[in-house]
Amino acid sequence: MADLVESKQSTALLERRPRAASIPCVPTSDHLASAFHAAFIAWTTPEIAGSAEHIYWMIAIRDEHQRVSTHQGQSSSPRPLVEIIEHFEQLLAQHKSSTWVSIPKRHWYLPRYLQEAGFAVTRGLNDVNQASGVVHREVELAKQLQTSAALQAGSVLDMPMAIPPRGHHPQHDPAPQQWQPEYWDLASQTPSRIALAVDASTDPTGACAVALLSEHGDAILYAGESFDTISMLEFAALVVALEYLAATGPASATIHTDSADAYRVAQALALDGRCATGYCGISEDSKHRFLQAWNSTESQVAFELVKGHSGEKLNEGADQLAWAGRAASKRPREQVEAALMSRIAEIRQAFASPRD
Repeated sequence: MADLVESKQSTALLERRPRAASIPCVPTSDHLASAFHAAFIAWTTPEIAGSAEHIYWMIAIRDEHQRVSTHQGQSSSPRPLVEIIEHFEQLLAQHKSSTWVSIPKRHWYLPRYLQEAGFAVTRGLNDVNQASGVVHREVELAKQLQTSAALQAGSVLDMPMAIPPRGHHPQHDPAPQQWQPEYWDLASQTPSRIALAVDASTDPTGACAVALLSEHGDAILYAGESFDTISMLEFAALVVALEYLAATGPASATIHTDSADAYRVAQALALDGRCATGYCGISEDSKHRFLQAWNSTESQVAFELVKGHSGEKLNEGADQLAWAGRAASKRPREQVEAALMSRIAEIRQAFASPRD
């Protein structure tokens, strides 16, 4: 009985809990009237050899004369918060009181520190901020130039599909501080028709996870660290779903997502094979991987946009699975691995109908 109680207490650390945001997402009339509009995006390039340890960022500024400028930075630090703040100070220190800065939603610490430094900040890149569209375009151009140079130098790495063949088991780094939880449990036989949900979770420290849960209890979880936006992570979860379908081969499948951005890009790519550069903030590399997975599955696939936290059972299960994986990735493996396995079992039992 004592072991059971301890297990219940430990899995509570991995249960989904709401949190409040102190930085507004909706701009006010004061934001809109600001003489200076600025927008920020950061990215990484893990597919380029020798570049994976760097974080790049772009700051776009529209000044009081409607002139637009862009400023790129990079750092080898995994958390270049100080350098980013210094870059903003260097560019806009004399105009803090008249500057509105728009920051992607997945960044929680950066908006707070910019606000404390005297800037007016909102979370979420919104086209109303006249620097947002510019930063999207310039970041995509910078990524294309990086990839083009890497292709010419032969330094682009092969990025394998995330879902392994049947019978393959995840391997974990034994170092506790580097543990990146991976979990999958797939049926030996898949029904001809299947419904599944995907979701992603991230937090201010960069810990993140993407998760999949099917109506029959198949579960996939990848957790670790990322500097991507939440839309990028939600889109990555859709790619995981397509790779799952390619590996399991049902005749038809419905994939539920609560991310409007990921849904729009997936629909555009599925119907036309392309969409505008920077559309919904999804990178060209992510779209390429989506198309690779899309072309690898023979299933008839439908994407369905659902409202998050509205009681939709599979979506809620995928949300809690992603939250648990992200929370576990922040703790030493030996302290939390057993609790994570128990929590996954609880989620599958509560939100799916596990196979016999």
